[in-house]
Amino acid sequence: MEYSIVNISDGKSYIGVSRLKNGEADRTSITVPYGHVFPGSVDSKDKVNVIRLRRFVRVIQKVLNSYSAQRKYEKEAKGLYNLKYAINIIHDYLSLGRYVEYESTFKESDSGKINFKQTIKRIRPQLINGNLFYDSFIMNKKRVVENSIVSLVQENIINHFMENGGDVLFGQSLRIETAKRIDFTNADVCKRTKLLLREELINTFNSRKQSLIRWGISYLDILLNPDYENKGDWDYAIPASSFWQSIVDYVFGDQTSRSKSEYGKLYSSFSITTNHETQGKARTQPDTIYEDLDYVFVIDSKMYDDQISLLTEDNLGKQFGYYLEAKIKNPNKRIVSILLLPHIKGRIGFQDSYIPDPHTPVSDDPDKITFIYTYPIDALIDDYYYGKRQEGKIRKDFEDFISLPRVRSFLDGRGTSY
Repeated sequence: MEYSIVNISDGKSYIGVSRLKNGEADRTSITVPYGHVFPGSVDSKDKVNVIRLRRFVRVIQKVLNSYSAQRKYEKEAKGLYNLKYAINIIHDYLSLGRYVEYESTFKESDSGKINFKQTIKRIRPQLINGNLFYDSFIMNKKRVVENSIVSLVQENIINHFMENGGDVLFGQSLRIETAKRIDFTNADVCKRTKLLLREELINTFNSRKQSLIRWGISYLDILLNPDYENKGDWDYAIPASSFWQSIVDYVFGDQTSRSKSEYGKLYSSFSITTNHETQGKARTQPDTIYEDLDYVFVIDSKMYDDQISLLTEDNLGKQFGYYLEAKIKNPNKRIVSILLLPHIKGRIGFQDSYIPDPHTPVSDDPDKITFIYTYPIDALIDDYYYGKRQEGKIRKDFEDFISLPRVRSFLDGRGTSY
């Protein structure tokens, strides 16, 4: 099998897994973010690049499973529901095995769990010395239901997901032999299957069965209602900038969302119709905060193909606003403003680019500078995948950077406190 690779050069485009349909057999296409370099196509026998692809796709899955990403993007790209519910069904299968349904039957026997209600109803007792005695009993027995609809749907959804991009996530080995194949490409079959699942849901109190049914119905909803999505034939996807922001925050940050909001900024706008200024109700917050005893690093993650794109009032205005909020709350700490970009070429880490606030005189605040920091996206994906945090790396790299003679000369000329 061959995977087609699409490389993008901006943060607004979507990255993820999609299907190519050009009158030929379906082909899996993987769109990778700026800085994550792959050849134009990857053969499944190319073990090195296939491992990188699977790791990349699993990181997308991990990002999408985070609450904030789900809340913000689950209605924007095709396949987020498919991914979410298929993953739930697969995890259930791997943890608990194939769903087996039982039905209760009653049988006359002298061993097992006695059903006293049925025994009294069906068995005639003997009267001995004024007492009633039973020489046999009705026992509860369980029998496996062959080809139950929930089991069949569980197996067929896993196979369908594997055939439509899931093989990149889990590998080719995850295939389940099923007693009956359900054709999910047929809309009428999907509708009948949904009706059967809804009937089962009404008549069960089994929590695992209820979950499998709900996940199955949600998965079928996507197959039946392609209008839910508006990004084409995506199996699962996320905006590249959101992907970059999420993994940067995990690897370099040490603050929760609530803590980060303390460094946020309320923005105001002027209304032409009412002729007065109104302040926004929601407080914006920086992408990432790393704070220790001496420093507060305010980090904004950007996925741009050139540093010139950073020089906008929107980018720098917010960043310097976060800087001021952090300085007000931590007057005894050094506040460092950073724009963090994917590394493409040149030196990894802090760059010889310093962006002072054009609206603030140097004498008023010599520390009010935004630095540019680059980090390889391959390394960041690996760090996120393995749960490796690099919280202290920013401080170490910063202190190494400001000790360089050329940097020291610039900072001393401004009179910074660094």
